[in-house]
Amino acid sequence: MKKKKKVSIFLIILLTLLLGIISYFCYRKKIGSKEKELIQVEKKITLIQRILKLEKDWNEEAEIYLCANIASLKKTIEDMAKNIEIKNWKILDTQRKKYAFHKRMVLELVASYKNLVNFLKKIELYPFIDMKKIFVGRKSDEELEIKLEFVGLVKK
Repeated sequence: MKKKKKVSIFLIILLTLLLGIISYFCYRKKIGSKEKELIQVEKKITLIQRILKLEKDWNEEAEIYLCANIASLKKTIEDMAKNIEIKNWKILDTQRKKYAFHKRMVLELVASYKNLVNFLKKIELYPFIDMKKIFVGRKSDEELEIKLEFVGLVKK
């Protein structure tokens, strides 16, 4: 009887120890999977932070190339068109984008071929002006008439 009691106590201790070891390894496995998930989340967070920083830097860089307002855009184009007669200037519509206003405009010009080509070369150099359509017609033997549709990027 005493021997059975000792054996049963020994078996209980052995089973308890075995359950403890099994639960410890299950716990370690759970902790390991949680650590992996945490590492993945940290990587995603750092990636998101990098993307946000790049977006912020890009926005700061892009603001350098935006025109301050519609008046300065108009003045810039008038300065480029010194030898050119501006017949008509219309703002067709304005679209509000995330960091700038996109002003779609039509400009009608009359000048010689050489002056119009020089004007178009100058206007292509400006990053805040995006030409969309160009319609060229002949006004007289020496002068061309041009209708230029473009988008000007203006700061908010």
